[in-house]
Amino acid sequence: MGMTVSDAQGTKITLTATVISHEWESTPYTLVSLELPPPPLSPPCMGCVEPANVTDPGVQDAAAFVVTSINDGTCGSFCNGLSNTGDVHISTLVSATKQVVSGMQYGIVMILEDTAGAQFEVNATVWAQDWASTPKQITALTFKSTSPCAGCVQNANTTDADVVSAAAFVVASINDGTCGDPCDGFPKTSNVHLVSINSATRQVVAGFKLGLFLVVADNAGSMVEVDASVIIPANPAGPKELFSLSFTPLSTPSPSPSPSACAGCVEPADVDSQGVNDAAAFVVQSLNDGSCGELCTGFPNELTLSLLEITNATQQVVVGLKYELWLRVQDTTGMKVNVDASVWVQEWTAQKNRLTNLTWEVDACPGCPIPQPTDDAAVLDAVGFVVDAINADGCGGKCSDVPREGGVRLVRVESARSQVVAGTKWYLSFVVADEAGAQTFVTAEVLKKLNNQGYRLDSIDTKPVLGPVPSPSPSACAGCVEPADVDSQGVKDAAAFVVQSLNDGSCGELCTGFPNELTLSLLEITNATQQVVAGLKYELWLRVQDTTGMKVNVDASVWVQEWTAQKNRLTNLTWEVDACPGCPIPQPTDDAAVLDAVGFVVDAINADGCGGKCSDVPREGGVRLVRVESARSQVVAGTKWYLSFVVADEAGAQTSVTADVLEKLGNQGYELDNIETKRIVTTASPPRMPCGGCVELANVSSPNVKAAAKFVLQSLRDGSCGELCSGFPNELPLHIAEIKNATSQVVAGWRIQLWMVVEDKVGVQIDVYAAVWGQDWLNGRKEITELTWSVLECPGCPIPQPNDDASVLAATSFVVDFINLDACDGDCTEVASVGGVSLVRVESARSQVVAGVMYYVTFIVVDKAKTQTRLKVVVWQRVGFHMPYRLQALSSKRINKPHVGNRPPPRKAPPPRKLLMY
Repeated sequence: MGMTVSDAQGTKITLTATVISHEWESTPYTLVSLELPPPPLSPPCMGCVEPANVTDPGVQDAAAFVVTSINDGTCGSFCNGLSNTGDVHISTLVSATKQVVSGMQYGIVMILEDTAGAQFEVNATVWAQDWASTPKQITALTFKSTSPCAGCVQNANTTDADVVSAAAFVVASINDGTCGDPCDGFPKTSNVHLVSINSATRQVVAGFKLGLFLVVADNAGSMVEVDASVIIPANPAGPKELFSLSFTPLSTPSPSPSPSACAGCVEPADVDSQGVNDAAAFVVQSLNDGSCGELCTGFPNELTLSLLEITNATQQVVVGLKYELWLRVQDTTGMKVNVDASVWVQEWTAQKNRLTNLTWEVDACPGCPIPQPTDDAAVLDAVGFVVDAINADGCGGKCSDVPREGGVRLVRVESARSQVVAGTKWYLSFVVADEAGAQTFVTAEVLKKLNNQGYRLDSIDTKPVLGPVPSPSPSACAGCVEPADVDSQGVKDAAAFVVQSLNDGSCGELCTGFPNELTLSLLEITNATQQVVAGLKYELWLRVQDTTGMKVNVDASVWVQEWTAQKNRLTNLTWEVDACPGCPIPQPTDDAAVLDAVGFVVDAINADGCGGKCSDVPREGGVRLVRVESARSQVVAGTKWYLSFVVADEAGAQTSVTADVLEKLGNQGYELDNIETKRIVTTASPPRMPCGGCVELANVSSPNVKAAAKFVLQSLRDGSCGELCSGFPNELPLHIAEIKNATSQVVAGWRIQLWMVVEDKVGVQIDVYAAVWGQDWLNGRKEITELTWSVLECPGCPIPQPNDDASVLAATSFVVDFINLDACDGDCTEVASVGGVSLVRVESARSQVVAGVMYYVTFIVVDKAKTQTRLKVVVWQRVGFHMPYRLQALSSKRINKPHVGNRPPPRKAPPPRKLLMY
C-alpha cells in the first residue's frame, strides 16, 4: 500500500509498505517491508569511468573493432603472442565500462573463440572519436587462454563437414578392406552403409584427430556399432589415416532367402536356428507370466511350463520376420500341451517380439491332470474336506498359523485339477476367511480314495492374503464397490504404495508429467472405497505434499493380490495441484531468474559466504555451474527460490548443491537461507562453463526439446517445412519413436538441434536431424532451419523406389485403369474424371515385401477438362493370383478446379476419403 505521512517539522514523506493479514492469529498483522523514497541523486561525475551495458551499441561496435583488428592483423604489437587458429569471433561479452575523454573510451572484457574451439579472455581499451579520420583506436589489449588445455579432446558436432567426411572414410575403409587388422572378423555379408553418427570428438594433434562413434549396417540388416579414430592432416590435400577401430555387433542379420524363394512367401524354418528357438522361448515365457493376455485366456495350466520340443516351424518376411511354431510344452505335474503359435519379430522396435496367434490342445494321456470347473460339485467336496481339516487343525501342524477366529469359510476357488491315480488326486487353489475377515490363500493336494473311502490330505501350503477385512453386510452384493475405512491397515498400505511409486518413478507412464521433483509425503487419506475382484481393489483419494510445501490431490486405484509376486499394482492415477496463493511453483531450469539465483549461490560458495556450511566444497580455482537439476519459486515477501544444481571446480571435482534463497523486494539482492552440499564421485572431466550463445547439451526429456520435436513432426506431417522436407520418404502418419540427442543455444531467441527417430504406421524408421529456431516473443514463432534424414534399413520394411521404375508404373497404371473403369463402386467420385484420367507424374513410391509386394505411391492424374487430382494409394501385388493387383487404400485431393466462361465453378470437393477393397 502507498501512504503519505508528515514528520514533526511537517515535511511530507511518501511511503510504500507491504502488510500480511492473518486475522485468525493473536497478532493479526505483520509488516513485511517498508520502502522509503530514494535519497536525492548526486550530480553525475564528469569524465569518470562508469559501468556500461554490454548491449550498448557503442560497446558492441568497439568489441567488433577489436575482433576485426585481430583477424586482419592491424592490432600490431598488441596482438604479439596471440596463438589463435584461424579467425576469432566473440563467444561472450563479459563486462564493459565507458569514459568521456575527448570522445568515448570503452573498456571491454570478452571471451573470444577461434575456429579450432580454443578460447581466450581479452581485456581491451578502445578510444572512439567518431569525427576523426581514425574513428577508433586500440590503446590497450591483454589476453589469456581460457581453454582447458592445448590439444585436449573436445566434443564435435556430428553434422560438421569434416566429421561426416571422416565417417564416410571409415565406412569406405571397412568396405575395401584397407582398415587392415582392426577389421578382422567384421560381421558383414555385403558392403556396409552409414546408419548414424551417434557422437564425435575433436583433438588438435599435428592436424586433427577425430573420434567417431558410428552405427553401420549391411544389406542383410546386420547393424554394428563402430568406435574409430581418424587423423585429418594439417594440409587439407593430404590423405586421411585410420588411427584405430573397434566394433560391437548390435543385431544378427536375418537369413537371406534362397534365390528361388519368392518375396514374402512362407518358407520352412530350421527348428534348431537361434531365431526359432528365441521365438519359442518367448511363447513359453508369455504363457508363464500371462503377458499373452486374451490370447491365452483359458490355457489349462496354473503351474510353470517348460519347452519339450519344437516339432515344426515356418518363417515369412512381412515387415520383419513372422514365425509359425508348433511346440510341445509340459507343466510340473507332467501335463503336456501341443501349442500352435505365431510370433512376429521386429528387432528394430521396442517390443521386438509379438504373439499374434495362439491355439492349443491338451494331450489325452491316461493319468494326466485335467482342469476342472471351479464350481463343480466334486471340486467343492474336495475343497470342503480341506476347509474342515483347517478348522479341526487336522493338517499335521501345517495350517496352525491360519487365522481361524470363529472358524474359516470358503471365499472362492481359484483353480482345480484332477488326476486318475489309484483313486482321484485333486490339485486345488482357493481362498478362505475367518469371522474377523482375515483371508488366507491355500494350495492343497488331496487324494479321494477308491470306493468312497474318504479323502486324504497329502500336501498343504498357506499364505495370508490381507489383514482383517470388514465382512460384507448381509445386504452387500458380491464384488460391489463399498466404502473403506481410511484408518484400516489395508487402505494405509495401499496409500503408502502410491506415494512410494510416485517417489521412485515405478508408476511409469501413469505418473508422466507429475509435478514434483522432490520427495513426497502423505498428508491425508480423504476417502477410500474397496471392491473384491480377484483380490482387493482400492480407490483412494489422497493429499500429498513435497518438501517445499506444494500440495497435490491424487486419485489412485490400487489392485492388491497378496498371493502374487507383485502384490500391489497401480492401475489408474490422476492428480490436481492445489491452486494456493504463495505455494512453490516449478520453474524451467534455464530461466534467466533461476540462473541469477543460482549464480548468487555459486558466488557465495566461492567467497565462502555460506556461514561455514560450504567449507567442504572442493573449489580449487573456484567453482562454476555444471547444470541446474530443478528449481521452484514461491512468493513470500519477495521470491523464495528452492534450487538443486551441480557445480565443479577447476580440478573437475563435482558437488551437488541444494539451496533455499530469498530474492528480496525492490531489487535489494539475495539472501541465502539454507544450503546443503554433497560430493559427487565422478571420473568425467568437468564440462565447460556455460557461456551466452554457446551450444550446450540439452535434456531430451525437457519440455522445450519435446515441443521442438513435436513441431518438427507436425511440419513433416503437413509439409509446412517446404523445400527442406521435399522428398521426405513417408506417405503415412508419423510418430516420434525416440529423441536420441539434443543441444540448445541462445541466438536471438533459442535454437534447438535434434537427433531423433520417427516411425510410420507400417514400422519404417527414419533418422532425422533438425534445427529449430524459436522466438517466443513473436507469438511463439518457430522455424526449421536445417533438416536431413536417413531411412533405417530393415528386413521387410518399405523401401523408396525410383518414380520411373517399371514396377511402380505398372501398379500406378492399374489404379488409373481402375478409376477409368469406374470400378471403385462410387467411392472415388471425388477424383475429377471427365472423359477419363491419365497419369501426369509419379511424385513418390515405396515398395514393401509382405506376402508379395505392397506399393505406396503418390501421383497426379488429369482429366479431359484439365482438372488435376493428387492420389495416394496402396496397391498389393499378390503372388500366385490370376489378378495380381488389389487396391488396398485410396485417398485423393483435387489440385486445380478450372471453369470456363460464365459457367459457375464446380462445387467444393468433399474431404479426402479412404477406399478399402477386399
